[in-house]
Amino acid sequence: MRTRLEVIDAQRQALLDARDDGLFDARMLGSALAALDADQISLELKGGPDG
Repeated sequence: MRTRLEVIDAQRQALLDARDDGLFDARMLGSALAALDADQISLELKGGPDG
């Protein structure tokens, strides 16, 4: 599970970098970040990174 959380963190950072480069508009970025947040919350509720 820890690996999946690390992937989510990397994806989040890549999206924020793309935003900084002007590759995403606010709505698209918000949707993508919300999906990552939901995945992260789901994993954490199932037992955290060591669960």
